[in-house]
Amino acid sequence: MCMQEGLMALELKEDRYDIGDKFGYMKAITGLGLQRDEKSSGGEAAEASCVKE
Repeated sequence: MCMQEGLMALELKEDRYDIGDKFGYMKAITGLGLQRDEKSSGGEAAEASCVKE
Protein backbone atom coordinates (compact mmCIF):
# COMPACT_ATOMS: atom_id res chain seq x y z
CA MET A 1 0.00 0.00 0.00
CA CYS A 2 2.75 2.49 0.86
CA MET A 3 4.44 1.80 -2.49
CA GLN A 4 1.29 2.81 -4.34
CA GLU A 5 0.17 5.82 -2.31
CA GLY A 6 3.39 6.92 -0.62
CA LEU A 7 4.17 6.94 3.06
CA MET A 8 4.26 9.97 5.32
CA ALA A 9 5.97 9.84 8.71
CA LEU A 10 7.14 12.14 11.45
CA GLU A 11 10.04 11.28 13.74
CA LEU A 12 9.39 12.45 17.30
CA LYS A 13 12.27 13.40 19.56
CA GLU A 14 10.15 13.80 22.69
CA ASP A 15 8.85 11.16 25.08
CA ARG A 16 5.58 9.41 24.23
CA TYR A 17 3.20 8.06 26.81
CA ASP A 18 0.36 5.58 26.40
CA ILE A 19 -2.43 6.91 28.60
CA GLY A 20 -4.82 4.12 27.69
CA ASP A 21 -4.28 2.41 31.04
CA LYS A 22 -3.67 3.52 34.62
CA PHE A 23 0.07 2.79 34.64
CA GLY A 24 0.69 4.70 31.40
CA TYR A 25 -1.33 7.65 32.70
CA MET A 26 0.70 7.73 35.92
CA LYS A 27 3.96 7.58 33.93
CA ALA A 28 2.79 10.55 31.85
CA ILE A 29 1.84 12.62 34.89
CA THR A 30 5.12 11.78 36.65
CA GLY A 31 7.19 12.45 33.52
CA LEU A 32 5.59 15.82 32.94
CA GLY A 33 5.95 16.70 36.62
CA LEU A 34 9.68 15.98 36.48
CA GLN A 35 10.06 18.42 33.59
CA ARG A 36 8.67 21.34 35.61
CA ASP A 37 11.02 23.93 37.13
CA GLU A 38 9.29 23.83 40.54
CA LYS A 39 10.24 20.22 41.27
CA SER A 40 12.26 19.55 44.40
CA SER A 41 15.90 18.53 44.09
CA GLY A 42 15.58 15.42 46.28
CA GLY A 43 14.76 12.05 44.76
CA GLU A 44 14.75 13.09 41.11
CA ALA A 45 16.97 10.20 40.04
CA ALA A 46 14.73 7.64 41.72
CA GLU A 47 11.60 9.18 40.22
CA ALA A 48 13.13 9.36 36.75
CA SER A 49 14.11 5.69 36.86
CA CYS A 50 10.47 4.79 37.53
CA VAL A 51 9.27 6.75 34.53
CA LYS A 52 11.73 5.53 31.88
CA GLU A 53 11.16 2.11 30.41
